[in-house]
Amino acid sequence: MFRPFFILIFLLFAGLSVAEDYPYNPHVPIDTWLALEPYFLPDHALRKKLDAIFTKQRVTQSPQTFAKGGFGKPKLRQPTNIVIGRHLSIPHYLFKVYLDSQPPLIDWDNWVKRIEGARAIRECLQRHHFKHFVVPKKWIYPLPMKPSPPNTSEYYRKNFILVVEELAILDQQENKKAFQKKITPQILDELFVILTEVGLIDSVYIDNIPFTRDGKIAFIDTEHHQSNQEVPYHKLTRYLSPPMQNYWQKLIEH
Repeated sequence: MFRPFFILIFLLFAGLSVAEDYPYNPHVPIDTWLALEPYFLPDHALRKKLDAIFTKQRVTQSPQTFAKGGFGKPKLRQPTNIVIGRHLSIPHYLFKVYLDSQPPLIDWDNWVKRIEGARAIRECLQRHHFKHFVVPKKWIYPLPMKPSPPNTSEYYRKNFILVVEELAILDQQENKKAFQKKITPQILDELFVILTEVGLIDSVYIDNIPFTRDGKIAFIDTEHHQSNQEVPYHKLTRYLSPPMQNYWQKLIEH
């Protein structure tokens, strides 16, 4: 029962760093902390900005503190109820959060799935030298131990948030037009390989694979990968032009 404590003591006496030199948060089991170390945001300028923001106040306490902390009005993403925000002083990044005022859950589990999915897609793109696609980088940022949320039954402490590289994607209407006009047989060939090899069951919806301003297709929803479910390829068909619909249909049939 004392194993996590002895692991931490051993690391400290051995002079080894604990999780990228982030101060250890005792609200997290040490085994979990160490397992998450490879996913932590590296020590660069972005981390320093986040440290300054999150050590000043408990930004993740509630929707009100989230907005007051500079992230704007919280936007809940259904069906997961993940809160998405941007910070005025940190352009080109998105922040996905579960607030302390939301029900208890294992926040880091969702973040790891998204990071692993992005890594699997990136490896696939590199392996095949595909140039038509892009996937954002994602990291876990461990919230500081202090300040803490109020110690009442209304709050359930969360310990990690997800930091996501923001890509310049087209809006919904522009994206629909792009899928009608810019899709080619080569893009569909490559997309089929990616969906199949990585098992991306949710990347057949164009909201999850939007075009970027520079003409690439971005995989922005990477949570569900290597799924045991069959990829529902046919759900992409309706977004394509008639010639590309025919091509896609033949591709998925053979």
